[in-house]
Amino acid sequence: MALAIQLFNRLDRKSINGLRGAAMKVKLLQLGRLVSAFAAGTYRSISLKPLIALTAAVVYFLNPFDLIPDFLPGLGLTDDLAVLTWVYQAFSRELSAFLEWEQTARRQASQLN
Repeated sequence: MALAIQLFNRLDRKSINGLRGAAMKVKLLQLGRLVSAFAAGTYRSISLKPLIALTAAVVYFLNPFDLIPDFLPGLGLTDDLAVLTWVYQAFSRELSAFLEWEQTARRQASQLN
């Protein structure tokens, strides 16, 4: 849960510009919500391997000193984007299942109100 909070805080502070940056931000928010839902115990329909890979991608993004340090202008997020893209492609089925579950949960919650 703390990892998701760190992610949301960093995304609020970080300026990610352009179409690719906007897509990256959406994907990172989805990953953060998945990790958060798993930590809260509300979503358990994911096996350990994809959960570890998705969590590792979030940790990699949060770490400013990775393969290409984030403080390098124009290059800093290149490796983060590559890792995120790979994880998203490798586990797209699991992410799609989570997003579908999330939409269903929202609809059910709105029907209760």
